[in-house]
Amino acid sequence: MALDTNNNTSKFNLSWCYFANLNFKNAFKFYEFRKEKTLPGEKLKEVNAKIKSNEWEGENLDNKTILILSEQGIGDNIQFFRYLYWINEKYNVDILFYTDEKISHLFKNSPFKIITTLDNLDHVDFHKLLLSLPGIYYKEKNTFYKKINYIKPNNDLIIKWESKLKNYKKPIVALNWQGDQNFAFDSTRSIPLSFFKKILEIDKFSFISLQKGFGAEQIKINNLEQKLTDLSNEIDNNNAFEDSMSILMNVDFFITSDTALCHLACTLGVKTYLLLENNPDWRWYIEKKFKCFYPDIKIIQQKEPGNWNSVFKELKENLNKNY
Repeated sequence: MALDTNNNTSKFNLSWCYFANLNFKNAFKFYEFRKEKTLPGEKLKEVNAKIKSNEWEGENLDNKTILILSEQGIGDNIQFFRYLYWINEKYNVDILFYTDEKISHLFKNSPFKIITTLDNLDHVDFHKLLLSLPGIYYKEKNTFYKKINYIKPNNDLIIKWESKLKNYKKPIVALNWQGDQNFAFDSTRSIPLSFFKKILEIDKFSFISLQKGFGAEQIKINNLEQKLTDLSNEIDNNNAFEDSMSILMNVDFFITSDTALCHLACTLGVKTYLLLENNPDWRWYIEKKFKCFYPDIKIIQQKEPGNWNSVFKELKENLNKNY
């Protein structure tokens, strides 16, 4: 930054250092530089091209309309959608949430208007990127907003999967190990299924897989068909996670890498074990220190970069001790 004062990538990267050191004031300040050259920036350009509104910086929103823009991955949207409830509590305001159609159903039970296009919008006073809201809230409250379970699984699907899973006589453990392979740091956050073999040897559990698409083929590659039920062909064929949500409501607990399903399960209040890399995304620094996002999560983190063996050793000890 000293050599190139216009290097916004370096400014954005600095935010990660501040998050890691729990310096949230500076972390959120520099985190805003993500929008200069990245996909959030493209979304802001789209807004500026189609509607006339100001970027919200914390002004009074009474009798106003604000457009919140989803950004980044599905898990980001699930985790930080809660901040719309804070805005709604504080102001007499109309809130629009602009998100991808494939995940819009996750937010349909909220009191907000969910939109998947910016065409034909009525008057909008302000707009803001979703992941900028925690920074505004922290500046005001010096903390993080409470957990809200705003997702309501389909009751018919819950009953359907309860019937399907009732034949399992042992406690049911759901697994998920592979995130979006297009994510820049997927190689360090996703976990090869082969590491789960020692867990799958624990005879007192029944294991089912919630892995959909890429990653599901590892069940066959590792010859684990007899130990791990593959549901990939039966689930989520219409809307993203619609079956997975209902299955999660019928299992005893969930074990996962850092994926969108982790955020979904924790939002639903499902007991979750998160197996975490040594140098994770900034939100997990916060969670380990303050336990502010998900009260039902247990994080087991690598002690050294790339060392999943220690994680699974601790996980196995935990499962044998507590169940």
